Amino acid sequence: MNVKRFIQSFVAVIITVFLLLGFTPSTQAAGVDPGPGGTTVEKFVERVNVSNMSRALHFYNKALGMAIDFSTPDFSQLHYKQATPDPDVSNLYIGLSESSSSNGSNKATTTIFVSDIQAAHSDLTSKGITFEKNAHGDEICSASSTISLAFFCDPDNNSLALGQDSPLGHGSGGDNCPSPSCPVH
Repeated sequence: MNVKRFIQSFVAVIITVFLLLGFTPSTQAAGVDPGPGGTTVEKFVERVNVSNMSRALHFYNKALGMAIDFSTPDFSQLHYKQATPDPDVSNLYIGLSESSSSNGSNKATTTIFVSDIQAAHSDLTSKGITFEKNAHGDEICSASSTISLAFFCDPDNNSLALGQDSPLGHGSGGDNCPSPSCPVH
């Protein structure tokens, strides 16, 4: 057997092994779930209707600490910058849409998961943000045996929450967290 034939056979075996093990040069090979049509999902934007863009930008940028990507009179996009880029942790993007209707509909709750809910809660409380209390009078509650939540409202009464992947509040069941109750316009 000559060297050229040996190398060709060796390469063929390696390619066959990769194919049998499911190696594909795609997002799945990198441990990333594909999006619609096999596309790569680059970000997820949660749209929030607001009545006053400058007031909303101040709240989301100054109080919540989100970076402004861009801003126009009727739409702005903000996000949290991750300390270390991690393909398993997507950035949270919020799109503020100025509209005279549908503000504060309370139809959905945007939850911002943090590494330390108590520190985040203290920071937002110091900035004048009021949190809802559960039946025990706690502002941080256990939504399940694995998740803690703290609910609050933005200036347009859109429901928001802080979340942490560990139970810190009273009890261990999901029945001690209040339902978001921002006043509906």
